[in-house]
Amino acid sequence: MKKHTLEYIKGYFEEKGCELLEEEYKNSGAKMRYKCCCGNISKITFSKFKMGRRCAKCGGNSIYVFEDVKQYFKYHNCELLEKKYINNKTKMKYICSCKNISKISFSNFRKGHRCEKCGLKKLSERNMLLYKDVKQYFKDHGCKLLEKKYSGVHTPMKYKCSCGNISKINFHNFKVGQRCLKCSNCGYSKESQKLFDVIYNDIDEKYKDKTYYATLNNEFGINCNGKCFKYDYVNSKSKKVIEYNGSCWHPLPVLKDSDTGWFAYNKNKTAGEARDYEKIKYEGLEKRGYQILTVWDHELHKDLDTLVQKCLDFLTV
Repeated sequence: MKKHTLEYIKGYFEEKGCELLEEEYKNSGAKMRYKCCCGNISKITFSKFKMGRRCAKCGGNSIYVFEDVKQYFKYHNCELLEKKYINNKTKMKYICSCKNISKISFSNFRKGHRCEKCGLKKLSERNMLLYKDVKQYFKDHGCKLLEKKYSGVHTPMKYKCSCGNISKINFHNFKVGQRCLKCSNCGYSKESQKLFDVIYNDIDEKYKDKTYYATLNNEFGINCNGKCFKYDYVNSKSKKVIEYNGSCWHPLPVLKDSDTGWFAYNKNKTAGEARDYEKIKYEGLEKRGYQILTVWDHELHKDLDTLVQKCLDFLTV
């Protein structure tokens, strides 16, 4: 490709109402000092200048003429009410397609933004679509959503828990495994017991003897370092243990030891503190020759059958 001369580049800048202040032209990708048509002195590459880009004072984006901007609004069923165009960051009065009069910058208009009235309508429509998914999610986890709309992941919603209790919870907390106060105070996860029931029913009869979990023969417990620890699913004959970790009670592996805010009932508790406790709890059994498999609530939510098979393989090997 033939390289442009300095004279050609200077002439091009002049045609656009700007002035090149350099005395040497290297290539189209090299930044050059120039005086913009707005009077501001800045730097730009020739390739960007040719695309219509200008200085930060002009908005940093393409320079448009008023008629083009007005036509763009019209094409999108809106009407620009201004008599001049300054730059793409300046808010301009317009009649939206919904007939509401508002103000918007050309940059935001081109991104698809519209007036507040349209924004609320769009949000409402999006939430209505999400509502069906959220309601189904509650149903899939043995609960019933009692609300008629969904207003966001952090908005508390009335629901009927799998235990039959009517309570409130936001969707974020429900997804990480939290449930009503009645379930929290029972000392074990209802969800985990359903998993253990499936495992116990599917496992061969010879592996059922000496099996313990809360709703079967109560939880298996030991004393270690002056503390009493209980375990979720234990077969004391084969010395196999399954610990079911709910995300609201146990720190996820991706968290740093210093991370806080993960524990619903103590926002200041660090992930490291919880892991130190679990280490002592696990060592109590490991010193007695037990093997431990840790599973997570998100594994159950993703694919129950795969999780059940994972547990059965562990218990029967």
